Amino acid sequence: RNLDGSGAWAWDSGYSSLIPVDTNGWPTVVPFMVNGTNQMVHTILVYLDEPGTYNLIYQGTGNLLFGWSPGSTANLTATGGVQTFSFTVTATNYSAWLEIHGSAANDYLRNIHLVLTNHLATYATQPFHPQFLQRLQPFRCLRFMDWGAMNGSPLVSSTNRTTPGYYTQANPNGVALEHMIQLCNTLQKDAWICIPHLADDNYVQQTAQLLRDNLIPYLKIY
Repeated sequence: RNLDGSGAWAWDSGYSSLIPVDTNGWPTVVPFMVNGTNQMVHTILVYLDEPGTYNLIYQGTGNLLFGWSPGSTANLTATGGVQTFSFTVTATNYSAWLEIHGSAANDYLRNIHLVLTNHLATYATQPFHPQFLQRLQPFRCLRFMDWGAMNGSPLVSSTNRTTPGYYTQANPNGVALEHMIQLCNTLQKDAWICIPHLADDNYVQQTAQLLRDNLIPYLKIY
């Protein structure tokens, strides 16, 4: 999005692939220049589907504009380290969105999370919502075709797969295999793992080893 406030290309500038990023996908330079115009990063984080007090957690130095619910915004100045901004919503189905207007090159904004207060103590080690876990209880085996974004997957090498530390799990390479394993371990359900059709032999071997070393041994792997 143009940093001059014109709103041009607000939702899809076509420049997202030009954002300088680190290995986990976090923007390392904001603003960044495209065709002589400074660009910032603008994204929808999530739809807030339950009322309560939320915490926007972020790390680094820079300037953010955060929005939630109709007309609710906050200009945030990040001064280094891990910081938190809290807000409360009483209704649901509002989107939370974020703009990064500036980010320090030596301490760029990263590790952004949006967490309900009652999950603050557990979200880092247990990323699954209790309601999500409850709804999966009736099933014996969890199939991860869609979580792995298998249909038309571009993955060839395991070096390009999504990792747990990646900035989003909603991307064309699918959810991290580590999260699939953790979900099966948490619920004690068998795992149905799909392999991308372009995957090389090393990808298959790395997947098998990760499952062997981390999935509860008595769980089946399909």
